[in-house]
Amino acid sequence: MGTSFQDVLLECINDRLVENGYTPWTGYPIKKGIKDPNVIETALRVCKEFSNHDSQRLQNILTICHDLNITKNNVHVACSSICEGGMHWGKFVAILVFASIMSVECCYRNDASQINYVIDWTSEFVCTHFLEWMNKNGDWAGFVEQFARRDMLS
Repeated sequence: MGTSFQDVLLECINDRLVENGYTPWTGYPIKKGIKDPNVIETALRVCKEFSNHDSQRLQNILTICHDLNITKNNVHVACSSICEGGMHWGKFVAILVFASIMSVECCYRNDASQINYVIDWTSEFVCTHFLEWMNKNGDWAGFVEQFARRDMLS
């Protein structure tokens, strides 16, 4: 078993939680498997770059997260709005950032147990709407290759 979306998302969530003064989330049951360190490193790096360089999209995501009731429908609607206009790796990164910020919001609201739902619902959205696109675009190897070229989020 290789790197799963949940593996990558949980790493991004924990990085964002620690960055915001919270402890890493250990309540999600990740399956044992080999995680590709290049995928994890790339995801963490590009999520930070997104946060540092795409301030307008980040501000939109922050507003959505602060105002959003944490429900499956709302998470799917937010992810759908991120993906408007078509799929590309930058939008995939935006979804990782959204779920990470939403998880920080869960902690801020003193309801960290909701993080599992954020992971599940975001993963469900990605598997339903992004998985075929990812497979056609090189899967995780395509993700790493895209950002190895330093093509920021396009």
